[in-house]
Amino acid sequence: MTLKKLLLKLLRYFFGNKPLVEEVTIVGSISNGRLHEILANACPMAEIYLSDNVYQTITKRDLERKLALSEVNEHEFYDEVMDCDDFAYALHGELSVPPWSGVPFGIIWTNVHAFNLFVDDTDTVWYVEPQSDEMAPQIAAWQGSEVQLIVM
Repeated sequence: MTLKKLLLKLLRYFFGNKPLVEEVTIVGSISNGRLHEILANACPMAEIYLSDNVYQTITKRDLERKLALSEVNEHEFYDEVMDCDDFAYALHGELSVPPWSGVPFGIIWTNVHAFNLFVDDTDTVWYVEPQSDEMAPQIAAWQGSEVQLIVM
């Protein structure tokens, strides 16, 4: 557990369980077509399913603030019970309610791993590892070499 998360837990303990940062600043919007184009360029072999016609863009920094509050990455890993897909679905679930539900954040499946991805206000694709909250502009080698499915 990081020092930041420990401090947040202490603040929650003493001042209640209400989230400390739930605000998100909507910077703009992105159409389904444009988002599909960005994702197809980043992952050309993937099947892409987008459920909304328009998405609300936010900064990478706002997502980092949300991840700092999330406790998904604190769950213990158990094969077939709480493994990569469960972490990815849990984090996606946290971002599937207002004020986050319109943000282009989803689940990505490769040939070996499931994790999350996010498109920010600059049209940059970020790959989010829900077990560590790390964000990267590229898929790490251990996360797989063939993107098969993206769902947002």
